[in-house]
Amino acid sequence: DREHLPLWRALLSEPGRLRRCPDPRAPGSAWRRHSYRRRGLYSLQLRNLYRHFDTSQVLLLRTEDLARRHEAVLQRISDFLGVSAYRGVKAETVFAGERGNRRHRLVAWLLRLSYLREFIRMHALNAPRSPG
Repeated sequence: DREHLPLWRALLSEPGRLRRCPDPRAPGSAWRRHSYRRRGLYSLQLRNLYRHFDTSQVLLLRTEDLARRHEAVLQRISDFLGVSAYRGVKAETVFAGERGNRRHRLVAWLLRLSYLREFIRMHALNAPRSPG
């Protein structure tokens, strides 16, 4: 309820809003409130994470896998953390939000297209690395 622009205008306005933001860490900053697309650039976040942690300490999961193979993904998380499996979270609870709003189909398609370079960067980050 903080965005007054329609989705398509908010996405187009994002770069300018972020550029004009004097302090990205401030509680009400544009980086916290209006970085819709920027937050989806996971390769930037992972590069920063990998500067501080070994890749063996990071578990990457896809939302689609959690939706399709919910119990198996929960088991994988438990195994990664070395804890006993927790079965109390149903997939219906995790994915209870509204999806597939017809009004935003074109915007969703354009967003997916805009993330093509990010997909390539993510693939390169997750590709098996040779020792050495």
